[in-house]
Amino acid sequence: MTPSLSDDDLAPYLYLAASFSGTPLLDAGLPVRLRDIAAKLLSSIRAQQKAVTNDDLAGLTSPDAGHLVQHLARAARDRPTEQQAAMLGIIRIVKQHAQLAEDATSSKTRLPPESAHLHGARNVPICRIAGVGPACRRGELECRRSGQPRTVPVMTSDEFVPVDFDPPTSLATNQFHLEPLGPQHNQADHAAWMSSIEHIRSTPGYPDGNWPPRSGMTFEENLSDLRRHADDFTRGAGYTFTVLDPGDNDVIGCVYLYPSASQEWDVTVQSWVRADRSSLDVPLADAVARWLATDWPWERVDRCGR
Repeated sequence: MTPSLSDDDLAPYLYLAASFSGTPLLDAGLPVRLRDIAAKLLSSIRAQQKAVTNDDLAGLTSPDAGHLVQHLARAARDRPTEQQAAMLGIIRIVKQHAQLAEDATSSKTRLPPESAHLHGARNVPICRIAGVGPACRRGELECRRSGQPRTVPVMTSDEFVPVDFDPPTSLATNQFHLEPLGPQHNQADHAAWMSSIEHIRSTPGYPDGNWPPRSGMTFEENLSDLRRHADDFTRGAGYTFTVLDPGDNDVIGCVYLYPSASQEWDVTVQSWVRADRSSLDVPLADAVARWLATDWPWERVDRCGR
């Protein structure tokens, strides 16, 4: 006998079947006038998400806002690749329509068991909706470098930074300049920290879990880390900057801006420099602190004891 499935249990299979056949599966519960907004909120492209402004969401009627929350909750339940965007969209809507906080909070109970993996996340990222409802459980994300047993909370980019925030991409002084860390820096980044493991481990904020590992890492392992940092930057989940010598553009250090593991702080900032550039350790940390105060949105900055 064929087992009986509820609509909630059947929906993911219908979506999967439709994706294999190339058939678009429309949510009949969503009014046509809201489908363009929903599509943008669920987009994996940050520019598309930002095309829906907070004013657009505030201008929705309460019933339409409720329809969108329900639609995004169904998307989070049925489509693993859209879970993070869906939860971000729900948070944005509820910030403009606080009366929907209870519906939004209950939507997390309709998600699959905590087995989804999103960009390294061990759990589905359900975030607290600040100021509009009770705190929900957060997932956990592996820390900044490979081999670290410590974890930090997964935060959607809307919680870590405002959805319309464009992160700065450079900081320049006469001693160093910063740019987003990426795979193109692999060789120089690997050489920089591998030459300075003990110095970095004695720097405030380190060792960070097991990083830097005393046994080092291969080029391939380091490249994997750099790709993950670049992905975090694109998604707004964390911001990592390589520190370059202004004379020859050689890598001389690194700066990490990530969500704090403690709710006392908005962000945790860590930095290191090569052992042969140890005189820049304090100037770099102080310059970054001033930069965060003027160009970034956080007020409570954990400088790891600096």
